[in-house]
Amino acid sequence: MALQFTTSDTAPQEMAPPFEFDLDEQPLTAQCPKSRMWSRLIASLSSAATMADEQYAIGSFMDACFGDGDRIYLERRYRDREDALDDDVMAEIFEAVMEFWAPHMAEEVDQVRESRESRGSRAQRRAVRTPTGSRKPARPRAARKTLSDTAAGAE
Repeated sequence: MALQFTTSDTAPQEMAPPFEFDLDEQPLTAQCPKSRMWSRLIASLSSAATMADEQYAIGSFMDACFGDGDRIYLERRYRDREDALDDDVMAEIFEAVMEFWAPHMAEEVDQVRESRESRGSRAQRRAVRTPTGSRKPARPRAARKTLSDTAAGAE
């Protein structure tokens, strides 16, 4: 017998309005990804992440923003060596999306982060013993700026 998994019967609610824009007169629409994608993005932008981790998370986030048609359009243009769509333009789009949705998502992402922090980090759960027998985290946690702080700065 195979394992079976089921999802909720209720459809997820729209978290923020769609972001509509034109790229070289081509209308595109980005839909706000689930809060889980925001959490992954924020975690990947921490000071401990590598540039490869950041690039992968940004790409995954952007993929989650677009429906198949718009995503394929962007992907084809981005990979086409003869097309002027480059990293600078994609970064502008990413920044515009973030500025548009940050105020809508700040509270939800901060709730996810607080929930995670209340459970403790993996480093804290795998705390090491010092010679005196006291417990200390395996490595210090870096101070992180919350999405709420980012949204407040944009106002």
